[in-house]
Amino acid sequence: MKLDNKTFTINEGEKNRYSKNKFRELFKKKAEKSTGSVPQAEFINPFISSVSNLFETILECPVMREELSLRMNLHPNLDIVAFISLSGAIQGTVALSFPTKTALAMVSRVYQEDMIIVDSTVMDAVGEFVNMVAAGAQSILANEMKQKIELSVPTMVRGTCFSIDYPSQATWLEVPFSSELGVFLLRVTIKRGETEN
Repeated sequence: MKLDNKTFTINEGEKNRYSKNKFRELFKKKAEKSTGSVPQAEFINPFISSVSNLFETILECPVMREELSLRMNLHPNLDIVAFISLSGAIQGTVALSFPTKTALAMVSRVYQEDMIIVDSTVMDAVGEFVNMVAAGAQSILANEMKQKIELSVPTMVRGTCFSIDYPSQATWLEVPFSSELGVFLLRVTIKRGETEN
């Protein structure tokens, strides 16, 4: 799998621009220093493609990917967050984070009625969105790696007063998206799983 030929912004101390090769070098250096989950570039495109597929097929809405950034911490800065974990050949966590306005607009599009409050229907739908994104990426990765990848049940969080326990050396790749339904973030921390001898 090839990484798209675009320039990425790495927000880690100073805001420099890295070419595709520099981006890969950064991942490699971080992997050498860390025993935690470092998102490898070849694992990211399936998630980006899966987000695009969700919007094009289910929501019938084009989506635009903005500049990627690397984060050492996952800041709870949006209203609704859906998490799902991966295990097996790939290990890590995928999170979709939405402002309330975006989540309501997305669910309204699916149900073809105006959703004005965040209730169980909205939360369940957002959970299904992250499940579809993770499942789409899972299918691509499992097919490429010829190995099994398991998904957890989505975990939903509402509000910004929460903390997340994950390895101290974990690094998150943050991918902002924009669409006519609103903005949102895809966040991924992922690594290759341990192989059995």
